Amino acid sequence: MKIPVTVSIKTERKSHDPMHIENPRTEVRTATVNGYLSRTRKGLTCVFSEENSDTVTTVSTLGKNMVSVNKIGDFNSLMVFDPEKSYSCVYHNGNMPMQLKVSTKSLRNGLTAQGGKIDIDYTVEIVGNLAEHTKMSFSVLPQSGLVS
Repeated sequence: MKIPVTVSIKTERKSHDPMHIENPRTEVRTATVNGYLSRTRKGLTCVFSEENSDTVTTVSTLGKNMVSVNKIGDFNSLMVFDPEKSYSCVYHNGNMPMQLKVSTKSLRNGLTAQGGKIDIDYTVEIVGNLAEHTKMSFSVLPQSGLVS
């Protein structure tokens, strides 16, 4: 069963450019989109399309302490967040794939079939160098109306 939802996304990304190490750039983005929430055998999945983009994002909970974010479209990536492990993932930027190391600093999964919020604090390394530190939140609110 798919539950229509409104998804509010907030990302605060601090880029660690080696040329400006003393003064990292911080970028904050917010968006609100419509999508669907559904149950899986291992948790919940929220699927939505980003505004003005062909990218489809799937956020999946895998138990209470693990979340994956899979983006397919203009740029493809699959990131796995687990506070107990670091994961290597591949980011397809349109030219050539890059291997990234994602380390989860903290993860709070409050998502239920009635909605809720996922907060993820993580870093990304490229070739052993810190590239960015990101705090990302997904707030999911069921829409009133029919369940499809």
